[in-house]
Amino acid sequence: AQTAQAAGLPDLAIVMYEVSLAGQWQGRFVAFQEVTGMLYARHLRQINEDTTTTGSQVEEFADQREPEVRAWFTAAEKAGIVVFMTWNQDSTDIDLHVTEPNGEECYYQNADTKSGGRLFGDVTQGYGPELYVQSNLEERGDYKIEVKVFSANQNRLSAAIKVLVEVFTDWGFSNESYEAKTAVGREDDERIHVTTVTLKDRTQNPIEIPVSEIPFVGPGLSPEEGFAIFGAT
Repeated sequence: AQTAQAAGLPDLAIVMYEVSLAGQWQGRFVAFQEVTGMLYARHLRQINEDTTTTGSQVEEFADQREPEVRAWFTAAEKAGIVVFMTWNQDSTDIDLHVTEPNGEECYYQNADTKSGGRLFGDVTQGYGPELYVQSNLEERGDYKIEVKVFSANQNRLSAAIKVLVEVFTDWGFSNESYEAKTAVGREDDERIHVTTVTLKDRTQNPIEIPVSEIPFVGPGLSPEEGFAIFGAT
């Protein structure tokens, strides 16, 4: 779905997101649907803000679908920072570590921090995603993001593990920003510093999204119904 977005194919991306939400995934992919729903909501928001799609079938569907998706997948309706981590090898355990401005570390042994940070599950058998959310909008400052190869696939010890970390700041607001970072690691590596993100003081009140003149009263289409209507092609 993200590849389709990057290729300028918003309708294909919608289909792929709907397939992902409607699918039945193994329990080891703890936060898969939450992460998918959040990325999908962001994609729908981008369509709704693109004036070149006005009046099209894609725009009409996105206008209806965005508030529905946001209502279902609320791991981070609004957040100071959101971090997604995925990696490229099965049967591997990669851990996400986020050190918050107050020095407390959020990771699999401390999944809920005093300031409001939360790690949604610990994926130990491959691919991810692991999801960190800081829902306390007032917890500003430096967030140090690191990854650690806890255990590798014993059949692929010669192959480096590639990790993708996606970071959103001020999630759910008009000033939301995004960056993607990659890291490469092997078993028994020390922690790999991916990036440090600084959340500046909130000097103004940015607009919350989605902005709509007509409030969503739902429920509307379920993930299965959305796929059936838009994705049946």
